Amino acid sequence: FPVTIGHEDINDSVKGSLYDFSTTEFNYLGSNTEYRFTDIFNTIIVSGDTIKGLTASAKVSNTNPLSDTCVQRIGEKIFYLEDTAIYSSELATERAKYILKRKTALQKAITINSVPLYHLKTNSIITLTDDKLDFDKERFLIQSINLPFEVGSQMTISCVNTNELVFV
Repeated sequence: FPVTIGHEDINDSVKGSLYDFSTTEFNYLGSNTEYRFTDIFNTIIVSGDTIKGLTASAKVSNTNPLSDTCVQRIGEKIFYLEDTAIYSSELATERAKYILKRKTALQKAITINSVPLYHLKTNSIITLTDDKLDFDKERFLIQSINLPFEVGSQMTISCVNTNELVFV
């Protein structure tokens, strides 16, 4: 669980972009899109520890009408998580929102191939302009980075479209 207690998972729509990839630049070596429909969930229920007879819990849902995976469009797809390390409803809500961002966004995953860019890091925003994919400064959240150590190798960046990460 990457969100540290006391650190809010910042809204990705307001984060600045660490890099702007484009088909007109030599750093961008192409990309592949992937659709993982079986991994989509739009409602997250988190249940934590029971303290003094009360269970820390939370339920959050993607009800954003702009999202292709919102509850209104595809019905409710529920993901359950039990974690005894969660001791308050506030932490349960934080965790549920974090998981919802990732489980809702899996539909529009992309892997970008690039020359090594050492300043990129996970949970950061990049943009992509690619005419073949009909992207014009489309915003993506970096989920993972693979950076081989061989000379002349390329890095791969796994991202999700931030349009899917907004929920109400």
